[in-house]
Amino acid sequence: MSSVPFAPEARTHNVHRITTDWTETGVTWNSRATGIAWTTAGGDYDTTVTAGTSTGITANVWREWDVTTDVQTFINGSYPNYGWLIKDAAEDDEGCKRFLYRSREYTEADKRPKLEVTYTPAATPTPTPGPTGVPEFSPMGLIALIGVLSVLLAGTTIGRGKRRQ
Repeated sequence: MSSVPFAPEARTHNVHRITTDWTETGVTWNSRATGIAWTTAGGDYDTTVTAGTSTGITANVWREWDVTTDVQTFINGSYPNYGWLIKDAAEDDEGCKRFLYRSREYTEADKRPKLEVTYTPAATPTPTPGPTGVPEFSPMGLIALIGVLSVLLAGTTIGRGKRRQ
């Protein structure tokens, strides 16, 4: 994600998995959707840091977080995909530590956030003759195919790999 720092020193920005559904048109500091408050102002998120990166002090530089572990939990169904929250690692009240990150609506497409997807397809299952002589796929083969299909379908929205910010 391309950023514009306003702080005089580099910071560490961490990403945390968001734990509650929210709407893009209704989200604010206090609300996750119009008329529905976050449990905690600022957002409901897992306090475990998914990944962190240094902000630097140079504008229009890509920031990157490796969110592979979270994406795998989305694909496995362990957690729903509500995205990530970017949070300064050392929030305090001392001075201005503001950074701007570009959104998907930013006019320059090459500076919009993106998620790079890397995956390895599962081996193609070998059909085995069934009781009627018609080839059938083994249950393990179907699971492998479904796993690949989930990655391919989800890849445009959550993917698997590094989230480039």
